[in-house]
Amino acid sequence: MIGSESILYPPVIRELDAGLVQLLNHAASQHSLAANAVSLFGSTLAYVAVAAMAVVLIVPQVFAGRARSHTVRLVIAVALSAGLFSRFVAKEAIVAFYIRARPFDVVNNVTPLLSHDSVASFPSGHALFFFSAATVLFMFNRRWGLMLYLVAILMGVSRVAGAIHWPTDVAGGALLGMAIGWLAVMTVRRTILRRDGAALNPLR
Repeated sequence: MIGSESILYPPVIRELDAGLVQLLNHAASQHSLAANAVSLFGSTLAYVAVAAMAVVLIVPQVFAGRARSHTVRLVIAVALSAGLFSRFVAKEAIVAFYIRARPFDVVNNVTPLLSHDSVASFPSGHALFFFSAATVLFMFNRRWGLMLYLVAILMGVSRVAGAIHWPTDVAGGALLGMAIGWLAVMTVRRTILRRDGAALNPLR
């Protein structure tokens, strides 16, 4: 671990984190509908939404021109690459040096609403993946990007309410994911497209 826990995770931030986890978890635990929504948004639905967006973007390309089809394929490839890099490279690099316990392991009077092992909590791998992909998509189509940002936010809040992540896990993952997504788009624009002399047209 780098440095001390008090420096990386100050007590005042830890208390705010714990308070928000308890607040959201207690609110969701008191109603079966809310608990089911947390379970759905915090796990399965986010991936279903991403798959649905990919299908909606890809299918029309059967009838579209070559330039647009190329743009859509490239955007999807960059979004997935950025998301996977965020989740499986950036996340693992961080947890190799800093391990934070999950809320359900240390916060009293919370009920885990999502199933998860007691592994490193910071940053949220889900937030890394979804916010990175959303940023890539947003840079080419704001409407679709905002939709994926909304999915990512609902997913993040649900995982906090489910007591498997701290709010700062999600916030940290979101910020890092957005940075990686932005860097991925800038890299493609300045290297691959410049090398090939191609233009990456905005999606409409």
